[in-house]
Amino acid sequence: GAIIKDRRKNKKLSQKELSLKIFGDDNHNASISRIEKGEWKTSTFLTIHNILNALDIDLIALIKNS
Repeated sequence: GAIIKDRRKNKKLSQKELSLKIFGDDNHNASISRIEKGEWKTSTFLTIHNILNALDIDLIALIKNS
């Protein structure tokens, strides 16, 4: 969650803007907040893929750094 929040802020995206990139609409900004706080319990691979793409995060690098 912290990585996502840091990357979002570095890219100067609001939660609403990130929601649009991930979910295709800006009605999920509460979901972005939950993801950033680590309160998001389940997610599909597509959602994870969309988050990584929206924030230009490399999955392999993320795994290596965890």
